[in-house]
Amino acid sequence: MGKVLAAGVRAAVLATALLAAPLAGPAGAQTGSAAWGGAPEWSRSLIGADMAPPVRGSGLSVRLTIAPADGGVARLIRYEAAADGAGRIGLLRFTGHPRNGWSQWGGDGPARLAVTAEGAGELNRLVRAALRAATVTNEPRQAGPAVCVSGALAFLEISDGGAQAAFERRCVTEGPAAAAIAAISTAAGSQTEEELRAAGIEELMNADRAFNALAQSRGAPAAFVEFAHDDVVLFRQGFPPYRGKDGVRARFAGWPAGAKLSWAPEAAEVSARGDMGWIWGRGDYVAPDGKRSTSLYVSVWRRDLDGAWRYVTDIGVEGPAVAPGAGGDLRR
Repeated sequence: MGKVLAAGVRAAVLATALLAAPLAGPAGAQTGSAAWGGAPEWSRSLIGADMAPPVRGSGLSVRLTIAPADGGVARLIRYEAAADGAGRIGLLRFTGHPRNGWSQWGGDGPARLAVTAEGAGELNRLVRAALRAATVTNEPRQAGPAVCVSGALAFLEISDGGAQAAFERRCVTEGPAAAAIAAISTAAGSQTEEELRAAGIEELMNADRAFNALAQSRGAPAAFVEFAHDDVVLFRQGFPPYRGKDGVRARFAGWPAGAKLSWAPEAAEVSARGDMGWIWGRGDYVAPDGKRSTSLYVSVWRRDLDGAWRYVTDIGVEGPAVAPGAGGDLRR
């Protein structure tokens, strides 16, 4: 079953726009509290979720911890300038309240986003301006009202070669540090609950599109096995459930040589926690003899510990009939 009656299951991969390389620092780098003289209390639980080393001692590297004072979406953003002039962002997302605590949204690993050379150039300029303000004009480490009621709490850590600085902003105010904070926050996105939901849905849709591309280049059976969740369960009429990746291999053991399967998603939704989702779409199967059939599918997805979407099950029904000699792309 699945995308087409002959196809069965689907799988998910991270969108190709997401970066695979970790935001890692050098061995022996100082911890955040040691390097910066201690993070503000409100940020410590968020920083504790960051499994990557602190910002590097060479090259331009930034960590921004930012949270709404009145609750909502908090984020830990890692930004690094790349050697080719572009940049990359690692993003951990949370929901909750500074007073009541935070729950991490999505997988344990960060979402990874590419920054264009133009965008990175502007971020680099603003970050280095904040660093100069700390080392030349002595912009204060702490700034803002004693209590921030409805603004953003932010803790910005910067390392650029041998120069380092940190800024705590209780309610982000004016000044070079605030400009850098605002630019990094905007580049990372997912600033509100609605934006967080939309970002999760887009990730899921992109994962489905990327998996379709992989199935075209490597063949459906191999791709399905590679990107199955460890807990996958597949169903086929008249057979017991197929469990795990070995089950996926068994399910596709009889896949016809030369058969082609393609699909495209129509809509998706993610859970409030951001670790599960479902998606539906349309599939197009072409048998080795050229006969075509279509399907409608619904798949359930789960993130793995690294934050990648993986399919856990797939259900499909027969789609609209294909008229004799019909051509064109049925993957709407």
